[in-house]
Amino acid sequence: MIASELGTAAPYIAPIGAFVVGGLIGYAVKKMLKIAAVIIGAILAVILFLQYEGYLGVRWERFYQAAQQFVIQHHLMSLDTTNPIAHVVAVVGLPASGTFMAGMYIGWRKG
Repeated sequence: MIASELGTAAPYIAPIGAFVVGGLIGYAVKKMLKIAAVIIGAILAVILFLQYEGYLGVRWERFYQAAQQFVIQHHLMSLDTTNPIAHVVAVVGLPASGTFMAGMYIGWRKG
């Protein structure tokens, strides 16, 4: 019933909405990543300053080992999961998925 009220515009609603939502998500994600990068950089700067002044001793070898173990674990875990992009394409459809990714790319570039 709703499709008949929209007329010929009905097939274009989902791709246009996906484009707009993708753009908003891309913009927001880039802004959040910038804020996170500044916070992490400030924390590392404080740690390095405290280490330089002798107030703090950092064992970087343990940090590198923990980071390497983290990467190995998550790489192995990613092999067991299904592809989320394929799931979105299957559920939403290719036109809406494509316009979502295009909108996300533009939102990322503008952010």
